[in-house]
Amino acid sequence: MSLILSNVEKSFGDHLIFEIDHFQFDPGAYWMLGTNGAGKTTLLKTIGGMLPFQGEVMWNNFSLKENRRNYLRQVSYAPAEPLYPQFVSGRELINFYAECRSGEADHVKELLSVSGVEKFADGKTGTYSTGMLKKLSIVLAFIGRPSVLLLDEPLITIDKGSVHFIYDLMHDFLNQQHGVLIFTSHQTPVETDLPGLKKVNLMDEKLTEV
Repeated sequence: MSLILSNVEKSFGDHLIFEIDHFQFDPGAYWMLGTNGAGKTTLLKTIGGMLPFQGEVMWNNFSLKENRRNYLRQVSYAPAEPLYPQFVSGRELINFYAECRSGEADHVKELLSVSGVEKFADGKTGTYSTGMLKKLSIVLAFIGRPSVLLLDEPLITIDKGSVHFIYDLMHDFLNQQHGVLIFTSHQTPVETDLPGLKKVNLMDEKLTEV
């Protein structure tokens, strides 16, 4: 199984963000590089089905455009700066994601425990710090054991003592699933925690493997 981008083009008005003739993400971990404004977040959101685009994106023979529902069941995205309705509790969001993604109760419980989200899950998200929101977004991304994980700057706003849990989750994902993990980060990842890590570069509107 591979995540395949074919003739993918994304523009905002007359401004071309990227134009990718063909790129294939085989199972494994990918660190997406690129300068600020290169389009990394836009590309993740495109793959995640949140933005319209020209071309084709496919995973496991499911087309994002033609088989959108089946495709999105297998793909999960965590934003760099998560924002949720302030009147909703973290627990309510977790339960909603678990229901939508058929998340296993034991797995959800484990995610809450290792991340520390269990300690504040019952509070309204409007009371959360940026670090708490970030932890919640990471937990939500892993619920339901998706096959494609898109993590935008997963290490920012997280205290240094908690970074290890994100690497642990990423490592477990790579060990237990034949999936694709793509993340952006201005911080150099610990490659020993992500064996076989590949680098891809979004530059001059093109995506290439480094």
